[in-house]
Amino acid sequence: MKRVTHILIWCLLIVSQVAQAKQSLTLTDFFQRPSIVMAKVSPQGQHIARVEFHDQKQRLSVQSVTTNKITELVDIEQLSDNDKASLQRMVWLDEQHIAVQLVESKKGIEDLLDTKMVRKLLIVKLPQQNQEPIIYSVRTNGWLVNPLSAQAGVFLYAKSGIYSKVYKIAINKLAPYKKRLSKLDRIDGGQFKKSSQVADVAGYATRWFFSDKGEVQSVLHFNRGQALQLSSYDQDGNKQVLKTWSKADLASGDSLCLPIAMASVAKQFYCVAINEQDERSLYQVDYQSGEKQVVYQSKAYRIVDLVLTEQQQLIGVKVLNNGQIETEFVGQDSAELANNKAMAPELKVEINQSADQQFTVQYRERHNNPGAFYLLEKNQNSRQAPAKLIGFRFSSLQDKLASKQVVGKVVVEDLEIPYILSIPTDGEKVKPLVVMPHGGPIGVFDGRYYDATRQAIVNEGYAVLQVNFRGSSGYSEAFKEAGKKQWGKLMLTDIDQAVQSVVKRSDISPDKVCLFGMSYGGYAAIMLAIKHPERYQCAANWAGVSDVNLYVNSTSLTAKQLEWSREYIGDSTKDYDDLIEISTVYQVKNLQRPLLIGHGSKDRVVDIEHAYRLKLMLDKHNIDYQWYLDQQATHSFGDDQRTIAFFEVLLAFLAQHLKPQA
Repeated sequence: MKRVTHILIWCLLIVSQVAQAKQSLTLTDFFQRPSIVMAKVSPQGQHIARVEFHDQKQRLSVQSVTTNKITELVDIEQLSDNDKASLQRMVWLDEQHIAVQLVESKKGIEDLLDTKMVRKLLIVKLPQQNQEPIIYSVRTNGWLVNPLSAQAGVFLYAKSGIYSKVYKIAINKLAPYKKRLSKLDRIDGGQFKKSSQVADVAGYATRWFFSDKGEVQSVLHFNRGQALQLSSYDQDGNKQVLKTWSKADLASGDSLCLPIAMASVAKQFYCVAINEQDERSLYQVDYQSGEKQVVYQSKAYRIVDLVLTEQQQLIGVKVLNNGQIETEFVGQDSAELANNKAMAPELKVEINQSADQQFTVQYRERHNNPGAFYLLEKNQNSRQAPAKLIGFRFSSLQDKLASKQVVGKVVVEDLEIPYILSIPTDGEKVKPLVVMPHGGPIGVFDGRYYDATRQAIVNEGYAVLQVNFRGSSGYSEAFKEAGKKQWGKLMLTDIDQAVQSVVKRSDISPDKVCLFGMSYGGYAAIMLAIKHPERYQCAANWAGVSDVNLYVNSTSLTAKQLEWSREYIGDSTKDYDDLIEISTVYQVKNLQRPLLIGHGSKDRVVDIEHAYRLKLMLDKHNIDYQWYLDQQATHSFGDDQRTIAFFEVLLAFLAQHLKPQA
């Protein structure tokens, strides 16, 4: 009897701890900068370099593998007085030197506008005993192209011009960062000379590509005729042109898939297609055969760079999201997703290894675990020792997200429509449901791994349903193409059919269902509430499209984007009446459910005019609604505080209409 009592007390304590953890979480915990951005082990496996946030300040630190002692090397305020400065790249050059790229924005990153960016390459030398770290800088315009980590004290640096060249640079000849040079000092130690040169090409080079041994393999450059060429080098240094883009190709506005990194397969490259509807898709291309396949697709606005291992294995992408550069880690299952293979419940990514492969930094993430970095070590028998925690990506959320995930599907007109249902595992047994269609809508998908928006809503006691309706990426090209011109038709049917299936569950309340979405998801939320008031109790949107004709004719679209919109959504000259019929602004007179409209005045994707037109029609028909306008917000809010401010309003709106009032 005592044992049963002890078990009951233990269970009650666990439940109490989970409940207290939930209550202690705030929106700031979900919409915050990560504790650790990146971690990498040094070539000899003695140290772990960490880029992290401490007191909202980005800093570079190093952790001893043997003692676990963490030593701060430098923080962003020491490097720059620009409040939008950031460290965006970290590379071990050798056991004592870490290269980081300091990026400063002169105008501030807006969601969709490229701004003038100043990039500075800094080399941080690890301190000896109680000394301060030494910071060197390269003052010559150019960029680090290869760390040469097998050779201590040197790296490869590229400089572009009429003739573009790659130089081997010695670290000890560089001047300390911010040191004022005298008239007798030579910039960067006078190393940019013929004797330091390792490769060159006629014309302006935009990218150099290397083998894992630091040998030049290929170069992307403009020739004297201003055509863009991808050329490869043989062992004797002779060049062979793999691909040429003429001046007409570059000026046409057609989608161009330009290489940004070599893939692990010989003579294949990763590329992001420019001038597409978006730049969310990463491809692997063989330019000689013309074969191209999708290897990853992001939900963020734009992929701006890749994160690769020394062996050119893809482990992540740098994306522009919420006005900040963020890292999305890419697992094997993410690449397989493009071939219609189910994602594993846990993401595991090998970030990098020591030169002898004894030490490996690994990143892990689940839907209710927002990610952690681990150090794996092989023992003398080459067996893997237990993983050693380096740090959590979002430490305030660790072990506090009480939820489970259910993956299912429905069949709509012979097409399997997958969905993800996230359910809180504490509180009431029967949960109200928030249906959250994704934006895009073409070429975007909802995945199984951690999603801050989803978990912030789940934390409030709601189940969240996300449907990968037709047109979503990640399953097959046919599935994606099935979404063509189904914006207000079968896409909505897919979502609604999934909802009807999910509300039959015993743990979901069928009479407490609300919709919330952003961008296209905001459009879908309102339209479904209009069409099915018997099923949905309320709808909320952020930056939703209300007039589809206005959207497909937006002046902010490029010629290529305009062409794409007319093909996949509709052409106003041919489909005007159809687009009127599927526009919420013309159907909102039939709305019977509470509505929250949120929008940002600086939205460059879905113009604020969409919100004003919707507001005008609601006023005309005397329909009540809740209005939220942020004069400074962009399409994806723009910063954490704007995100939090809107979600406070959203959660209050959901509580008002889905939870019983006291």
